Parts: sequence; structure tokens; C-alpha cells
Amino acid sequence: MERRTIPNTALHVSSLCLGTMTFGTPAGETEAIHLTHWAMDHGINFIDTANMYEGYTRYIGSPGGVSEEILGKALKGRRDQVVLATKVGMKIGPAELPYSRRGTGLSK
Repeated sequence: MERRTIPNTALHVSSLCLGTMTFGTPAGETEAIHLTHWAMDHGINFIDTANMYEGYTRYIGSPGGVSEEILGKALKGRRDQVVLATKVGMKIGPAELPYSRRGTGLSK
């Protein structure tokens, strides 16, 4: 697998990135863990996730974090082998909570 250096860092990432938006549905936990391990075993060390990724069943006000929870299980004992890109900012959690308390870690 070709690796590329992220400018101004010592990080070398695979030219392919494993996206995890469908972890949860349609890729259930077992399948998602298998897919993650397969990708890593084949040289992919760059994984993308987000607090809102939970598959196709996402709805406004859903709690989020599904992809990140699955990745936590998949990366147990192997976390040092990947560069994990995550992002926050999409509203998750109950709509009646103020934006700064909906699990984004950001304030308005």
C-alpha cells in the first residue's frame, strides 16, 4: 500500500482511507470489525469517523457515536497502528438540549 506523508508532520498514511459512515447499519458490529481488521491487514492505516456516523438509521436527535464505539472495539490492542481522523460539529443527541450540550464538545 502506498503511503503519503501529511505535510509538516511525521505521519505517513495509506493512500486509501477506510470510511466508517455505514458502521452500525448496514455494516453491523461484527462485519465492521472484520472489515477494519481486513483493511489494516492489507496496509490501510488511515481511518475516518465522526461523532454522527451510525449508519443509515441515523435520525435527527439520535445519540451518535456508533461508529466510534465499534472502532474502539476493532482497534483494541492495535490503536497505535492507525491514524484516526474524526470530526465533531454535527448536532447529535436530544434536540431540546442546548447545542453546547448535545455531545459535540463545541459551544455556540
